[in-house]
Amino acid sequence: AKAAEGKVTVHMASFLKAVAASDVSFAVGGPSGDVRTIPNQHLFEMIGAELPTPFFKKLGVALENTWDVKRYVWLTVVFLLVYSLYGLKSYGKGLSSWPFDLLIAPETYYSTLGAIFKVAFAPLRWIFSDVAYQDLVRDAGYQQGYLYSLLYTVCMLVFGGEALLRWRKVSKDKRYQTYRYISLISFQLVFFIIVNVFAVQALSVRYAWRAWGLYQPFPLFFNTFFWWYDGDPQLIMWGFIGAGVFGSLVAIPLAARNHGKRFCTWICGCGGLAETLGDRWRHLAPKGKRSRAWEFQGVLILFASVLVGLVVVGMYETDGNNPWWRVYSYVVDFWLVAVIPVALYPFFGGKVWCRYWCPLAAYNGLLAKWYGKLKIVSDDKCISCTQCSRYCQVGVDVMAFAKNQQPFDNSNSACIQCGICIDVCPMGVLSFSTEGAPAAAPKGHPALKVLS
Repeated sequence: AKAAEGKVTVHMASFLKAVAASDVSFAVGGPSGDVRTIPNQHLFEMIGAELPTPFFKKLGVALENTWDVKRYVWLTVVFLLVYSLYGLKSYGKGLSSWPFDLLIAPETYYSTLGAIFKVAFAPLRWIFSDVAYQDLVRDAGYQQGYLYSLLYTVCMLVFGGEALLRWRKVSKDKRYQTYRYISLISFQLVFFIIVNVFAVQALSVRYAWRAWGLYQPFPLFFNTFFWWYDGDPQLIMWGFIGAGVFGSLVAIPLAARNHGKRFCTWICGCGGLAETLGDRWRHLAPKGKRSRAWEFQGVLILFASVLVGLVVVGMYETDGNNPWWRVYSYVVDFWLVAVIPVALYPFFGGKVWCRYWCPLAAYNGLLAKWYGKLKIVSDDKCISCTQCSRYCQVGVDVMAFAKNQQPFDNSNSACIQCGICIDVCPMGVLSFSTEGAPAAAPKGHPALKVLS
């Protein structure tokens, strides 16, 4: 009303340039737009721009993700539970099973493991002959792997279905999230069956576990190139090694060209657990410049993984029984992949491993930064509601890009192209695009076009 009366002049899409004693300069239409200067008699600085955090604390109002004694207690409890899960899974395999290998007698552990396995394996028992089944009953390593992968798969099925329904409710174009979650769940379910059933029967228990590497390339899945010995069938050995080389040097580079880091949110099992079980906490992901400054760690682990891989293959002839592999496996595979990130799901969201430490995500990100085409663009309707930034699992300040109409991709962000920011935007501001695509591309997910 005041604007209509001429008492207030509103300058939309303006960007402050300078404040002097008697005037203010700002650009109109964008940061590089025409600069205007108007007289300045009174200046009200940053009204509503900062949260009154001290005032809330004084009133006893706790902000989201505020750390207090109760939260630290829950972190300790969750950490102990997750550590116990992975420690028991690793029983008999060295330092990662401490202190359970000291507290539990081997006969007690293995008898309990066998009893649980027989119950959990019952749905698949009919597929195996009596002789083959007895071999599995006597193989504790297979039982540990089966029970863990079963729990992992069930979690992805249950919580993946929940996440799928959740995002279908808010999505304007429901296809993208539907396809994405079906893809994640399907890859996990199919490879659970391949590894634990088909590969066991076709290749034997000794080689079946290597099938996980068919969809988790090096440097995420190391063992494709390790633990080969004289007497191993040449077809099996070179088949897995060839598949590993293809995945790392062909499939991932090709995918990075048109799909950025979609491997993390469409295929990867590690990312799959984060997108399903961890989805309910995605809004708790660390935000801000400080959190983004730590993303360099993934490149360091990528370098370490390549170095360790070369040393083990070159110096130790693929034998993993050496200090290089044992240290890397304990630090990265046990702590950074498993215990720490999963324990932090309820506190920092599901993408701690993927964002900060995963060497495959770092490798994929470097390729996408170098020559990737996929990006997210925005129009001029951003209302700065912060929903896009709030629900980003990798801490991208999506709103900052959106309100400035600046595209973002893997050259200027850690975006994993999950598309949630597009779905939660109430104004339909954001959309996927490819390099050179017209600015007026249809909003929403060009799902069929981009994925084809």
